[in-house]
Formats: sequence, structure tokens, C-alpha cells
Amino acid sequence: MLNMLCRISLLVYAALLLLSVLLLSAPGQRVPIYALMGAVGALAAISAEPKVRLAGAAAVILAMVLVAHDHHAGRRLAQRVDAIRQRAHIPRPSVPETAESEDDQPSGPADGTRSPGPP
Repeated sequence: MLNMLCRISLLVYAALLLLSVLLLSAPGQRVPIYALMGAVGALAAISAEPKVRLAGAAAVILAMVLVAHDHHAGRRLAQRVDAIRQRAHIPRPSVPETAESEDDQPSGPADGTRSPGPP
């Protein structure tokens, strides 16, 4: 039963690898799928059969290399985008603040009453 599960995990790994190749995304955005591939490959690495264990170990190593490469490519892309923005004098987009601080005042009437709704 374990050997069958390990072989199935290798098939899932191959399907995820094919999906990641066909996935249209920017560098740095495939890291989660590569991490999932590494977890699926680790299932195959616990097999009792030497060939399946070797294939699982190779799958985990390949996933780790792909994660490192994609993360590095994403950082390079972000640096290039920042350099282009600096040359074009375009400010970086600001991140909207979602958390309220303690100094914020409510945005209603001072007495705390609500304004009437539409008639």
C-alpha cells in the first residue's frame, strides 16, 4: 500500500511540474507550487523500493532548486521594476493602511450620534 501511495505521489509530482511549466505567471509567484511539489516528492522519498526512493529524493532536490531559482528571479524582477520607476520618477505605490491605530478618531458626529439615512 505504501509503495502504491509513493508511486501515485510521483505521478502527482509530474502533473504539478507540468502545470508549473504551463503556468503563466511572473517570476517569484511560483514558489508556493514548487513548495507543494517538494512535499509531494517527500512522500515518494519514504518508499521502501530503492528506485522510487531515489526518484523521490531527486524530486525533492529539484523542487528546492526551483524554489531558490524562482525566489531569486522574483527579487531580480522587483529590483528592475524599482530601477525603471526611479529613472521615470514614478513614486512607489503606497500600501493602504488597514489597521486602525489608537489615535484615530471616529469619523462621525462629535456627539456619537448617527446621521439619518436617506428619506
